[in-house]
Amino acid sequence: MIDLTKFFISKNKKKDEAINFQRFVEEKPLQRPVEEILSNLIERPSSEEAISLSEEEIVESARKLGYPLDSKTMGKIYAVQESSLPLFENIVTWLLRKEESEEPFYYAFARDGELLYDVLWGIGQANEKDLSKRVRYLKTSQVMEDDGLNSEYFNQIGISNSTIKNGNSLIFLDSGFLGSLFYGVKRWAKIKHNLFEKKVRGSLVRSLGDFDQLGFYNSPSDEIIKKFNEKMNDSPYRSNLKGDLSWDLCAFMQLMPKFTGRYTKVYQKENQNWDVLPEGNLLVSKLNINLKNSSVNPNSDQINSIKKDQSFINADIVDPVASLLLQKRTLEYFANPSVQDRVYSRIKTNSKGIYGQISKNFEKGYISFN
Repeated sequence: MIDLTKFFISKNKKKDEAINFQRFVEEKPLQRPVEEILSNLIERPSSEEAISLSEEEIVESARKLGYPLDSKTMGKIYAVQESSLPLFENIVTWLLRKEESEEPFYYAFARDGELLYDVLWGIGQANEKDLSKRVRYLKTSQVMEDDGLNSEYFNQIGISNSTIKNGNSLIFLDSGFLGSLFYGVKRWAKIKHNLFEKKVRGSLVRSLGDFDQLGFYNSPSDEIIKKFNEKMNDSPYRSNLKGDLSWDLCAFMQLMPKFTGRYTKVYQKENQNWDVLPEGNLLVSKLNINLKNSSVNPNSDQINSIKKDQSFINADIVDPVASLLLQKRTLEYFANPSVQDRVYSRIKTNSKGIYGQISKNFEKGYISFN
């Protein structure tokens, strides 16, 4: 048996909108003890928290709290993640090269888009054009309640008619496939159609609808693709491999273990900021672990085992410990100055290279790797 600890080491309305948005931007996350982080299943850990923790203390705290730990399966998921990161580096290089001249705000949609949020946050630590300040983690889901308060949350994080009209463009990011949540946010935030069409752009890792598909800066090598396919094939996600690289990356994003349940209910915090409550953690409810948990009932179809093979690409897999460890590793990879230098050297180059030759084909999904 692998030792787990050792294994894991390796006008009035417009004015109000502006005030709410400014307050949100200025709010700084507080560093919490790791047990408190793992005991709060309402909020995904901040990037600053996740990257500062050691894997030893995450695992040890998880043990103390009574979380089940599966080192063998986690190793397989780690291997998929490690093999995917050069591919996501390639994709985000393409995205930044395409969009950064306008210095837009990037909104990564929870929960499947959280990997893209981590990638952009990590690259943003290079402090080029304040990228990290223009990246948002947007809490929403297909089961989000519409009780009239949703616009308060979206307006606060910069999605309102006034901020869109007077500010930079917005880039909505998600895994796939149709981008229906992009339209959902448009509706909940009450964004005018002409503003949405003019200033908001949606991009998906795999698109089967109207929104653009994220491309690759250059064609990934056969070796990188082969390694990713091999690791996926040796993971609980093997049944979702289709030989289409963008689809397969999308599948990994959607099946990665998540820290929280699906975000469903907008509420106002004690500090007057608006936030979104997730569904509860079904495992915690069953085990009666004494944790701070959501007031929203868990999804009865929620899966709390990372070991089980997943044939359904939209499976709701919630494992806070596995999620935090994956979050930390993604952040560390992209906060590495060597990776940042590589990304920015490609963004700034004058040569169109393969970007100019094949980006449109990738956007439309014409290129796949079999």
